[in-house]
Amino acid sequence: MYNRCFLSGFCFVSLCASILTTGSIFAAEAPPLPSDPGVWINSPPLSVQQLKGKAVFLYFFEESSPRCNENWATLMQKSAALKDQPIIFIAVNSGNAASDLREYARDASCTWPMIADVDRNLEKAYDVNEINLTNDSQARYISSDGSMHLGDLIKFDDTIQEALKDAEWKLDPSNVPDTLRDAWMAIELGNYKASGALLRKSLNSPKKELQEAAKRLQEAVKTAATDDFEAAKKASEDEQHWRAYEICQRLSDHFTPADLPSDFAEFKKTLIKEPKVKTGTAARRTLDGIVKSLNAGKPLNKKFKAQLEKMVSDFEDSDLAHDAQAALDRPDEGTSTKSGRGFKTEVENE
Repeated sequence: MYNRCFLSGFCFVSLCASILTTGSIFAAEAPPLPSDPGVWINSPPLSVQQLKGKAVFLYFFEESSPRCNENWATLMQKSAALKDQPIIFIAVNSGNAASDLREYARDASCTWPMIADVDRNLEKAYDVNEINLTNDSQARYISSDGSMHLGDLIKFDDTIQEALKDAEWKLDPSNVPDTLRDAWMAIELGNYKASGALLRKSLNSPKKELQEAAKRLQEAVKTAATDDFEAAKKASEDEQHWRAYEICQRLSDHFTPADLPSDFAEFKKTLIKEPKVKTGTAARRTLDGIVKSLNAGKPLNKKFKAQLEKMVSDFEDSDLAHDAQAALDRPDEGTSTKSGRGFKTEVENE
C-alpha cells in the first residue's frame, strides 16, 4: 500500500511523465554516469558498464521541494524492502555542489548513492526536463542490458518490476550473512579492494558459517581478478597495449595484491615499456593537470581543448578518451548553478 504522502508528492511528476514524448533515446544505450569521485556521495563512482546485469533506478529530485523532502523516508523504506533484489537506487540532484548535498543526504537520512549533477549534464543526457520546484522529481531506469527507459514514480512498484526483468546479481545474496553484506555489495559493484579487510577478518572467525561465506566471496574476487587479467593479456596479444594497460590499472585500483595472479606485476611492468602506453600515461598526466585547472575555475583555453581533442582521437574507446571528452563537455563557468548552501535555508523557510 503506497504512503499517501508518497503518492501526492509525485502527482505533478505523473502528469509530466504522461505528456513527455518517449523519443528514440528510450530503450537506447544509457548515457555514462560521471566518473569524478568528487560528485558522488555515499559511494565511489559507479558506471553503466559496471552495473550491467543489474537494474538501476535513477531518481532526479529538487532538494528545496517540501514534497521531495517528505518522501525520503518512504523511498528508503521501499528500497530497503528490495535489498535482496538486483537493483541499485541512485539519487541525482542538479545545480548544487557535492559538499552541500553531502549535508543534505545526512539530514534526509538518504543512504543511496547520490550524484551532484552540478552542470545539469546528466539531467540533459537522460532527457529529464529541468528539475525545479514545479517539476520537482522524475525517474529513469536502466535495465540489465544497459538500456535507458522512462520511469513512472506514481506506479513505482510497476516501474521497479519492469526494471528488474532479466536482472540478476553476480552472487546470490540469500546465503550471505548480514555481517558480510557490505563486503558482498562491494564485490557486486566491482570494488573488490573494499571487501578485503572484512573478508580476511571473517576467514578467521570461529563461526563456521561466516568462514564458509567469506571463502565463497573471496573465491569470487579471485575469479574476477583472473578473468580481467586474461582480458588484459588478450588485449596485449592483439597489440592493444593501451587497453591492456588500462585494464591493469583498474586491477591495481580495485583489487588487493593478494587477489591478483602471481605474474600480474611482471606483466604490467612489461606493458609500461610499450610506446603507446608511454604516450598514454603522459596524456593521462596532462589530463589530470587540465582537470585540476578546470576545478580551480579556469576556462578551457585553445591549448587545453586541442590536447583533449587529441586524446579523444588517439585513444578512442578508452577510459582516457572518455575522461577527456567529459572535460571537453564541462561548462566554462562556475561550479554551481544554484546559490550554494542557500538551498537549506529555502527548505527551512517553506
